[in-house]
Amino acid sequence: MELIKNLGVFIVFLGLFQGYGQEDDAILWESSHRLSWEDFKSPPPAGSRIAATTASGIAYQFSALEQAG
Repeated sequence: MELIKNLGVFIVFLGLFQGYGQEDDAILWESSHRLSWEDFKSPPPAGSRIAATTASGIAYQFSALEQAG
């Protein structure tokens, strides 16, 4: 049970950083839109040390019931 509690705390902690670095110009995946070279030719943000970022994630949900028996 301690493992599940620690896993829950870890997932919540990661969720706090989910939107960190996210910009308004995000390109979301769509099966009808294939990326092209033009999608990557934007200039880097002014005053930033980071020229580009990539973010991905996997969502997972778990629940359990404890029954007396």
